[in-house]
Amino acid sequence: MEIDTILLFLALPLAIGITPSESLNALTSLFSLIKKVLPGKSFYGRGPESGPQLFMTDDCAAEQGALAKVWSM
Repeated sequence: MEIDTILLFLALPLAIGITPSESLNALTSLFSLIKKVLPGKSFYGRGPESGPQLFMTDDCAAEQGALAKVWSM
């Protein structure tokens, strides 16, 4: 008898932002605004200054650059 284990991860978006473009400046501004409004205990108590331990992005260099700029990754 074979038992299959199914892991289900539910994730809610931290924020949804609409920018005029996918430029480094636009995305940096968006992530900076998100960082500014996060509560002190966000990211499991690490706080908005430390930021998350993991980011999931596509291959957009501007997005990756903006995240690194805002959260010093």
